[in-house]
Amino acid sequence: MKEYLKFLITRQFLKHFFLAIGAVIAILFLGILLLGPYTHHGIAITVPDFRGKTIDEILKTLEESNLKYKVRDTVFFDNKRKGSILEQDPLPESHVKEGRVIYLTINADNPPNVKFPEGIEGSLRNAQNQLENRGLNSVVIPIAGQHNDYVVQAKYNGNIMKPGDLLPKGSTVELFVERGNGGNSIAIPDFVGKTMQEVLQMVKDQELSPPIVSPLNLENDPNAIVERQKPEPDSTGMVTMYQTDPIYIYLKLKEN
Repeated sequence: MKEYLKFLITRQFLKHFFLAIGAVIAILFLGILLLGPYTHHGIAITVPDFRGKTIDEILKTLEESNLKYKVRDTVFFDNKRKGSILEQDPLPESHVKEGRVIYLTINADNPPNVKFPEGIEGSLRNAQNQLENRGLNSVVIPIAGQHNDYVVQAKYNGNIMKPGDLLPKGSTVELFVERGNGGNSIAIPDFVGKTMQEVLQMVKDQELSPPIVSPLNLENDPNAIVERQKPEPDSTGMVTMYQTDPIYIYLKLKEN
């Protein structure tokens, strides 16, 4: 044991011991030097705030910072700038390495289409709730009718909406709602042979409910005339009905 301890303090042992330690330190230092450029060790990039800007507006900053981007999600908010960045990950002021991917949530240029719901006719509250659940707005068009707050028809851009019809999210739908005003028996003109323009003027003059038109593709055709109507006129060319009763108009094209 004494001879072993004496060997540990000999010049030969100490020489080789310190050479070994020096070699280990040199290898570790060389490894750090070689690994540093590969991992960009010690280099941290402060993530800029991209929110509110478009992708085109941040490309130069991304290139200068040696950062990359990827669109993670696209949503639509009517009150936000179209094409702007709403969210980013990592957040602004985060410290990342060069080459890091920044994930973005973008506000779409155009709203997505949604389907018009079923069961709009009836309760006004139910109709408004269904539209709101699909991201649609509504405006009430009061009309005379025997019911109170009763939706009889819905239109978008002048077109009667049917279940499953597509329209942009955020659109405003017109709801024609009976307000329970009632009315007295009145006489209305015979619409047969009239154009839609003439019919609408007559309806306006008599303060009647908007007519329900069929087929819809002829509603705005200047060559279309009324083929028949319900209720049908009597021999005097007039019909007696309540002001709140619906008028059904059936169109056809004029004969040459």
